Amino acid sequence: MSVPLTQLPPLHALDLPDPGPPRPTTLRDGTPAWLVTRYHDARQVLTDPRFRRTRPPGGAGGGGAAGEDADVPGVAGGSDGGGAALRGVVGGSDGEGAAVRGIVGGSDGRGAAGGGVVGGSDGRGAAVRGIVGGSVPGEGALGGAGGGARPDGALNVSTDPASVYNQDGTDHQRLRRTAQGAFTPRAVAQWRPWVETVVGRLLDDLVAAGPPADLVADLTSVLPFAVTSRLMGLDGLGRERLQQWAHCLTADATVPAEQVAAGQQEFAAFAATLLADRRRRPGEDLVSRLVQAADRAGGIPEEQLTYLVGGLAASGSDSVAGALANSLLYLLTERPDAWPRLAEEEPARHATEWLLHHIQVGDDEFTTRHAVDTAEIAGVRIPAGSTVAVCLGSANRDPALFPASPDLFAPLPAPTLAFGAGPHHCLGTWLARTQIHTALHRLATRLPTLHLATPTAPTQWRLGATTRSPRTLRVTW
Repeated sequence: MSVPLTQLPPLHALDLPDPGPPRPTTLRDGTPAWLVTRYHDARQVLTDPRFRRTRPPGGAGGGGAAGEDADVPGVAGGSDGGGAALRGVVGGSDGEGAAVRGIVGGSDGRGAAGGGVVGGSDGRGAAVRGIVGGSVPGEGALGGAGGGARPDGALNVSTDPASVYNQDGTDHQRLRRTAQGAFTPRAVAQWRPWVETVVGRLLDDLVAAGPPADLVADLTSVLPFAVTSRLMGLDGLGRERLQQWAHCLTADATVPAEQVAAGQQEFAAFAATLLADRRRRPGEDLVSRLVQAADRAGGIPEEQLTYLVGGLAASGSDSVAGALANSLLYLLTERPDAWPRLAEEEPARHATEWLLHHIQVGDDEFTTRHAVDTAEIAGVRIPAGSTVAVCLGSANRDPALFPASPDLFAPLPAPTLAFGAGPHHCLGTWLARTQIHTALHRLATRLPTLHLATPTAPTQWRLGATTRSPRTLRVTW
């Protein structure tokens, strides 16, 4: 059942499955799976090598959740895996996060302890599949590709086998090692002055123009692409062009196949030229570092390097833009009293972590893994071949660890799973944190009386491949 866009709940208010022991469920395409919702259980699945992103060759399509050897009966039948439970595993800057179409629940879309069907009928929570594309936050989102496979067969950075998002084992480790050195906290700290410069310039323009202003048009949709262009040494490339490529590289079925193909071909040609140029004339930019690291490692096909550059340049920027816009929506609608405190450095840092932890950037709730060996999660036996659907949003609200009414300005009691964990932990974690923290802190410093121009107006949503975020945020001060 489709839901009008203006009636969609904000992403900080999704109706997520209740945390509980692993339990059988059925994905939207009929594939049986095990639903994992508690923090420690989710972390185990994400870090245990017996659970992999890619389905083993010839593996069962999740039949273990319903097979004769399952500990918890309740979902009959199985799938041969040909259709894959999730059409295209999508994710964070490293590809975590998955586009399960819908939410776990019964007829009303609410989480069902006995194993509900993914996709509720009343449109609550993360319903509206077919209208809303997206991925879970962090694993799902920040710095990642999204969207899932298209019916017309067109590939993007989330569905092409050459992409880092769809690899496991030694190939994935080799490609990941190529990039991860550029995204360590120390490396990102060196880029902070660049981020601060971009934020400062955008805020200068916003303040000079005077109220009212649109924070989406003037800040959230501009900042990540401007930062990416600067970090990758693409200062001569127009932001609009990079945004167009981002939409094509992460496109779902709502974008015409001809447009996707043309954009992908254009970007591939651009990336090939860019990589060749940085080999001849390396600089201090991110692309040069990636090329040098890849050449030192050896054995990395140029196609994989092209997809890596594309994923970092395009889809990561789109995800950060969505996360920042949704954070501002929450602060200005639910916590206007907290806004002035963001002008303080440390409170702003804690608030950034809390916002990333609690607010998804898209409607899809799950990241999936496939059990290559029999494993046990919280005393529940997960047979080899099973599909496991991890709800990071529920895990990040596990009452065993996280209070129901947390303090926005206090440290989290446990590390967030918003960026995933384990071998597919989001590469762009620290860069995303830096951009969002800097933007919120500087904006609150410059405009301590910032508030929505029309607080009661319904939110108009922008639907991206990995995100759902406000189309506009009209503010005054």
